[in-house]
Amino acid sequence: MTEPTQPIQDFNPAQRHFEAPAPILPRLAAWLNPPVYTLGLDLSHWNAITDFSQIKAAGYEFVILKATEKTGFIDPTFEPRWKMALDAGLIVGSYHFLRCDYGGINQADHYLETIRPLLDASPARLVACDVETTDGMTTQSRQTCINKWFGMVKCALGITPLCYSSPYCWQMITENMTLDCVGWVAHWTPALAPSWPNGWPVNKRLFWQYGVYPKHAWVAPVPGVSGECDVNRFYGSLADLRAFVDIHELTTEEQHKILWDAHPELHKP
Repeated sequence: MTEPTQPIQDFNPAQRHFEAPAPILPRLAAWLNPPVYTLGLDLSHWNAITDFSQIKAAGYEFVILKATEKTGFIDPTFEPRWKMALDAGLIVGSYHFLRCDYGGINQADHYLETIRPLLDASPARLVACDVETTDGMTTQSRQTCINKWFGMVKCALGITPLCYSSPYCWQMITENMTLDCVGWVAHWTPALAPSWPNGWPVNKRLFWQYGVYPKHAWVAPVPGVSGECDVNRFYGSLADLRAFVDIHELTTEEQHKILWDAHPELHKP
């Protein structure tokens, strides 16, 4: 596919509107058997962060940071915030904002090239693709772009990426295309359960962006953030989340190896 020549234009998340009624049956099931949640945030340079340690202390356990968009844009806050969030004890992931008027493989290459240098510093295997714009392309072109991005990243990292979208966006952009992904739904509602896009595996619907602080009254405060930010739930306990992103407790030998590798001055006799 020949890529457009227009300059990179970042996407302002304040333009989004994901409010919608929640379905009755899932809402009833959640009321009868309340699920266990782990709280987290997703952030980009549009969000003003003052202190990641305050975010962690408030009970948020993970952050998913915007890394890239199209084939040339890198979020300028991505790398420094990755390191600060890790230092605060948060589980850190990343996402690519997909533009369907650019090739899926080229966008996947750009994303992978950006995140790979940082993966060694974090054991978490948490990667995602944000799908919410049509970009003037046909449905078939959009489907092809999405499939190629997911296929490339899954092959390169050996894991299934998250797909972020809303039920309306997924229907509008893909006509409810079937996709093997981990579901990350955007549905802003105070209800106990969200609506999910058709075409996503039911057993992999694990992440829910349920509101924006302080825009929505049902979202708890987020200390350490100045202005609006998206708040998410992972379906499961912190132990479940750690297992999902393949984090395990290090043995004494592994801890010693990390210390040894990080401090070459210790190697001197």
